Amino acid sequence: MNDQLSHKQVLFKKVTYSLSLLTDRISSPSNLGGIFRSSDAFGIDKLYLFSENINLSTPRFLKASRNTERAVNYQCIKDPLIVINDHKDEGYLILGLEITRKSIPIQDLTLPPNQKVLLVAGSEQYGVSPEILALVDHTIHIEMMGQNSSMNVTNALSVAFYSITQKLAYE
Repeated sequence: MNDQLSHKQVLFKKVTYSLSLLTDRISSPSNLGGIFRSSDAFGIDKLYLFSENINLSTPRFLKASRNTERAVNYQCIKDPLIVINDHKDEGYLILGLEITRKSIPIQDLTLPPNQKVLLVAGSEQYGVSPEILALVDHTIHIEMMGQNSSMNVTNALSVAFYSITQKLAYE
């Protein structure tokens, strides 16, 4: 019989990658909760939250995060440009998850072995700010197959986390 396992029965190996995330003005409690949950699921090293309106105690956040805010290493920041420049100084590749004239499909991204990555994602309303886009090394996008040009930021980050961690694990 193929019975579903409970959370306590699942024995996944915990892995952490040299992959951090910087959110640019994402403040929706349900999106933030989903980002924490995906960050935990994909072994994200550190999560940097930049927004004036972050509230990690709302019922919507807590329901979406399912307690992963206790497991994910995160920091609320005041200046994303400092975080980006510090990561550049530490040898991180800075990737913006944004559709631009120069963005490449995420499946075409190649990463050298042991590459440290800082991924930047923007709010659904504004995307990644021009000041931040000016500092990224590359922009990547997820190719859509329907009429919409993008997906919910939480879903897009899950796709990006999966793609990048697979590249870091096997390249």
